[in-house]
Amino acid sequence: MDFTKIRQEIYVTHFTSLQRKKDRKLSKILPATWGHNRGTPNSPSNIVNLSSYTLNTVEESVLSRGLSFCSSTPMNMIQFCGDLEAYFRRLRLKEYFQDNTEQRTDTQIPSYQQHRKKNSTWTPPEGRNDSLDLYIECFHRRAQAEIVEKQHHLPHNLSRAEHNAIHNLRNHPDIIIKEADKGGAVVIMKRSDYQKEAARQLSNTKFYRPLSSDPTEEYTKKLHHLLRTLPTLTQEQINIPVEPRPGLFYLLPKIHKPGNPGRPIISGIGTLTEGLSGYVDSLLRPYATSTPSYLGDATDFLRKLQCIW
Repeated sequence: MDFTKIRQEIYVTHFTSLQRKKDRKLSKILPATWGHNRGTPNSPSNIVNLSSYTLNTVEESVLSRGLSFCSSTPMNMIQFCGDLEAYFRRLRLKEYFQDNTEQRTDTQIPSYQQHRKKNSTWTPPEGRNDSLDLYIECFHRRAQAEIVEKQHHLPHNLSRAEHNAIHNLRNHPDIIIKEADKGGAVVIMKRSDYQKEAARQLSNTKFYRPLSSDPTEEYTKKLHHLLRTLPTLTQEQINIPVEPRPGLFYLLPKIHKPGNPGRPIISGIGTLTEGLSGYVDSLLRPYATSTPSYLGDATDFLRKLQCIW
């Protein structure tokens, strides 16, 4: 019996079945959604316009590059020098702790120690390693010389018209631009529709309730009290922002579903519990990823299908 052939047939069958189900679902929903696109006849396929605003060719060109596209900007020498010093510091730290790292190479680090510690600004002194000192000095001179020379000749990856288009789209009062929940498409929505969907979800008292004031200060005191009850090593793993902010609520439109509902997301960046959540995640992740039912993503799922005999 050819197990390799059987495994391949199972993989192809499962993959084909999933692909057909997805295509059937999208074929019923996307035509109605994509029919609202307003733009040029040859509008890029990764732009979904659900608003009444008509995009011109320049705006389509900008949006077709995706929301993660970065435009070239003049060199910030202050930031550049800071990045250089941070790189040199990492090199010196690696050299300083090299012996300790080699000693625990074969020792498994407990999960509670894998989470990053609080930021430190200490840098090992110069003079410990002549080769490293020479490398840093040469690299520093060469990098500064080349950047200063080339910053006046840095090519622009956007035209002036495209820069103006970005400014106009960002400041348009009637539209809002978000990434689609699935597929990575760029979605242009009416701002009023986006706000209505947000209000609809936030009015569901099963999941949300209004607060009369910001409880961050009160929760900060409680969190500090909790940390004082934990071991010192654990306290070192948890960062608490100096000026924490409330979570930020926003929506990603589900263009593959009727009515384009929004997927609610609460951004925890800079919030009071960001560091605590990261620490708890470092404790639970090894257990979650070791379960037989764990699927990392679609690629992991397909890889496991290939392993079926």
